[in-house]
Order: sequence, then structure tokens, then C-alpha cells
Amino acid sequence: MRSNIPKTLVDLIDHSFSQMILKESMEIKNELFDDHMKIDAEPKRSLTIVENYKLDVGFHLSQLFSWCQQIVNIVHFLAAKTPNAILKKHSITSYDLVIYHIENYYIRVQSLYDRLLNLTNSLLLLGNLPDNITHKLIVENRFTKQSKLDIPLKKINRLIRNYLGAKRNMIVHRQGYQDDNLRELEYYCLFIDGIQIPYDDQAAMKYVKSKVKELSKKVASTSTTEFIDFNDKVFLETSSLFSTCENVYKKRVVSLL
Repeated sequence: MRSNIPKTLVDLIDHSFSQMILKESMEIKNELFDDHMKIDAEPKRSLTIVENYKLDVGFHLSQLFSWCQQIVNIVHFLAAKTPNAILKKHSITSYDLVIYHIENYYIRVQSLYDRLLNLTNSLLLLGNLPDNITHKLIVENRFTKQSKLDIPLKKINRLIRNYLGAKRNMIVHRQGYQDDNLRELEYYCLFIDGIQIPYDDQAAMKYVKSKVKELSKKVASTSTTEFIDFNDKVFLETSSLFSTCENVYKKRVVSLL
């Protein structure tokens, strides 16, 4: 397991539901596929209904964990707020790096919930196509309500919605994410990026570089603290969801035998 995973995500991966799904789906892959690393690998025989169910749930769970790891990685990406030589060659500034990772985080947090909906769709055998899955379609489904999965799903959705507020729509549909420190960082990066400072004005260039370093550190530090805190909250709520998922999964397997 990677060393950069927070305890809340480790606990989610170690949850009895997660371990059961990953173990059972991997056993099927090892038994029925010569090379299960290939995307379009063909099984040695036709899958049973139970085997197909276990593999499908395992796939969506692994996709969820991949997404969780990515929003964790963004915390570490923010630490690399100074562009390396290759990025500088292409005029990538500290502002470009920081804003990319911040906006990427907000978009991925929303998409994390989409993956939870896909997992629920698979777990309950609802049969909805991935492209058509929405919060309302899943949580209002009678099987979701009967299994009590709608309660933790609504709680996670509310947590994410309250956290993001208008940020996601601002990023996707409007002018992009904005705050005062970011605007100031962008302003000073313009001097490096496009507004030329006379080569003989070393004091001005030194001041600009100092401000860029100071502001990028401040923005990255603030966002890092915010992201770590929210990651812990959403992983903890997902763990509660998994406790309900485990009972649903066991019942579905028995019903398919």
C-alpha cells in the first residue's frame, strides 16, 4: 500500500466490505483469465451469474478507490508549486500549477460521488447505463430505499454539495475558481509570463519572484489543509455507506446462487 495514503482511506480499503469484494473478484480473475491485466481479456469459460456480479462490483469498487487516490494525490501535487525546467520552458508559472490542481480537486470531488452511484447501481443490479446514472435515479429507486442505501448516499451527497457550493459550476461553466490570494498570485506571475521587466531592473525581478514564492506557498498551504480535512470527512462517510453495502452484497450473492 502506498505510504501517502491517509488513515481514513486506509481504513476504507481495509473495510470488511472492500476486502471481501477485492478478494472474491481477484480469485475469479486468477481462475478464469490467463492475463486479467488486459482490458478485453476473454475468460476460459462463460461466467456464471454470480461470478459476473462479483466482477462487476469489484470493478466499480476499484474505480472508486482509484478516484480516492487521485484526490489524495492532489494534496501532494500542490507541494510541487514551483514549475520545473521543462514547465518553465513552456511558460508554465506557479499560478498555472496551483490553479490547475485546485480546480482539478473540486471537479474530482463531485465525480467521486458519481462513482459511488455507479457502485450502488452495480451492487443492487439496477441495470442503469453508466451514462444515465444520476443522484435522483439511484436514491429514489425502491430497491435503494429498501436496502437503506439511500440514507448514507444522501448524507454523502449533502456533504459534497455543501462543501463545493457554487465552486464546481463556477469552474465548469463560468470564469474558473477565484479568490483574492490566487488573483494576486496571477498578477505577479504575469510579470514572469508576459509583462517584461527591464533586464537591468534586478531589484524588481527579485521582488516579483519573492512575491510569487510567498503567495504560491500561502495558496498551496491553505488548499492543502482544506483538502486533507475534506478527504477525511468524505472517506469516513463512505465507510459508513460500506457497512450497509456489505449486507446488501451478501444477500444479492445468495439470491443469485
